[in-house]
Amino acid sequence: MRNFATTLCVIIIYLINTSCTSIDTTTEDNPCLHDNFISKIKEYYQIEYGKGLNRVIENNDDEIHVAYYNIPEGEEDFAYTQMAIYIPKALKSEAIKEADINNDTLKDLIISIHTEGGGGGGNVWWTDLFVFINKGNNRYELTTTKTNWEISGCHGYFFLEDIKNNTFMGTSFCYAQEDGRCCPSLTYNTHLKFNNKTFEVISQQKITKSSN
Repeated sequence: MRNFATTLCVIIIYLINTSCTSIDTTTEDNPCLHDNFISKIKEYYQIEYGKGLNRVIENNDDEIHVAYYNIPEGEEDFAYTQMAIYIPKALKSEAIKEADINNDTLKDLIISIHTEGGGGGGNVWWTDLFVFINKGNNRYELTTTKTNWEISGCHGYFFLEDIKNNTFMGTSFCYAQEDGRCCPSLTYNTHLKFNNKTFEVISQQKITKSSN
């Protein structure tokens, strides 16, 4: 787990970073993700995982860390993280991709959010993909949120690498029946299509490991 602020509070903490301001994603020389996207992502996790928990926000140059802590009543020394997320801020981040995924000539925004804890504080992690559809005039609609487990096409997880011609291209790491949780032994080149607000696997090709 990455380190967060060591002081836990029962209120929301905002650490302000003056190097990143609210900007328009359509302006090429602006380096940061607009606050509207960040707010939508925070709101999603607050609803899904944050109820009744203490939240700590750490705002760094390239990403925002958000941790949801559970502090058992009367046992402040035993606080633990139930969920942690990492929101990228730089538009040029590998976790942020711009592409026209619905063939309307407008570039949509796909943001990958790394998570840890699984909402219960376990040794669990995954990536959530947030799909923001461009409605024109600098308006975006959050239409879909999917985990990379849901779209892998197997019992495993998918890593998005590129988007071309409405095709999401990446690698699926899949578990054979005898595999431990640490070590999926099967890998596939996976292609997905985005259709009706969800992802569909259109092809998978097994990657054969070299004997060398």
